[in-house]
Amino acid sequence: MLLKRVSIKTDGYRIITTDDGLAEVVKALESAPVSAWAVETDDQSLVDAMVWGLAVAPTRGGAFYLPLAHRYLGAPKQLSLSAVLAALRPILERGDRAKVSAESKVLVELCRREGIEVRGLSFEDRK
Repeated sequence: MLLKRVSIKTDGYRIITTDDGLAEVVKALESAPVSAWAVETDDQSLVDAMVWGLAVAPTRGGAFYLPLAHRYLGAPKQLSLSAVLAALRPILERGDRAKVSAESKVLVELCRREGIEVRGLSFEDRK
């Protein structure tokens, strides 16, 4: 079986570790009618899980990754989970902005713990 070489462009992807970067994420999400969300954890069960990071994609081909608890030699200073969720709260609670996530249960529970009610979850296929 021959494998086809695929080229993946990463121009529109950014790692966010500062308050200014977080402000850019918020601004991008405010104008996005649909966004994709991913929660990166070390365990499938949120009860025991540590949240490593949050990824959001306000546009096709454009995404942000917010590392929250990466620990390795030379790791940059990272934003806290509570600070990130506080900044994203207005977007998460907007029902008129669709949010798509393969980890919707994890996202909802994570936000619930911070007093955030996620609105606008979409389960439609948005090709």
